[in-house]
Amino acid sequence: MKKWVVVTGARGFVGSRVVQKLTRQGYCVAGVLREGCNSDVSTDKGCAAWTTMSGLPTFLENKSLFAVVHLATDYGRDGRLCDVLESNVQLPLKLLTLCAASNCAMFLCTDTFFGKPEFNYPYMRPYIYSKRDFVHWAKLFCDQHPLMRVSNLRLEHVYGDGDGPHKFVPDLITKLQNNQPVIPMTLGDQLRDFVYVDDVADAYATLLAQGDGLPVGFTEYEVGTGTTTSIREFSELASRITGSRSQMHFGELAHRPNEIMASKAFTSPLKFYGWSATTTVFEGLTRSLGGSVS
Repeated sequence: MKKWVVVTGARGFVGSRVVQKLTRQGYCVAGVLREGCNSDVSTDKGCAAWTTMSGLPTFLENKSLFAVVHLATDYGRDGRLCDVLESNVQLPLKLLTLCAASNCAMFLCTDTFFGKPEFNYPYMRPYIYSKRDFVHWAKLFCDQHPLMRVSNLRLEHVYGDGDGPHKFVPDLITKLQNNQPVIPMTLGDQLRDFVYVDDVADAYATLLAQGDGLPVGFTEYEVGTGTTTSIREFSELASRITGSRSQMHFGELAHRPNEIMASKAFTSPLKFYGWSATTTVFEGLTRSLGGSVS
């Protein structure tokens, strides 16, 4: 019998890589489009099928739902708090309810290192708060459904080709490639766990492969390399790889209030299942620039 995996955010930066990985491993992937989406997906060969949230129950009739992977998110950049709540709390709760009704016990959701309990990061507060709220609701759902397996993947600083142009890494690469004369920077002493997007996709696939071997209830997994690289070191490496003539002025910009000065993943729980990030920062940056690594 075919194993169907429902994926939200299937056309996003991380989601599209997850779809590619799962498809190669033989899963049938159904991508969930936003209601009223008029985008043409007929040329998108990643998913075996596309549906909407309202059409999902009918779509799943006579199909074996193996797992749901929730990657869709709303960062709150448009300022509509109701949209953030719908995407990051209400939608995954509806998906969990659908899992229970479909006798599917595996749910993978996506979180961020910004929201670690030890941080008080004021940037993108609606996004962070909604992710924290969903953790509480997911745990409550597991209490009511004791066979449910909810895996919360807390991603470190994901980067790679195909990312949105306004994020730190693609924005930096664009400026370097365009030889922008001066690039204002902070001191660059923030330490980040830069993890390449394909390694992140492998983490989702690794957990799905465990099936009933995953623990019941709510379990969190931090996804990263387990090591840190400073923003300055990362930026200088990107400059060398691009051969840019840009001058990066470190220290010209101030840190954000309550800046996260160091974050890295605790990777032991994922390593237990045989996963580890294998892409070095040099390899990941080279691939992000469209090059190959020999």
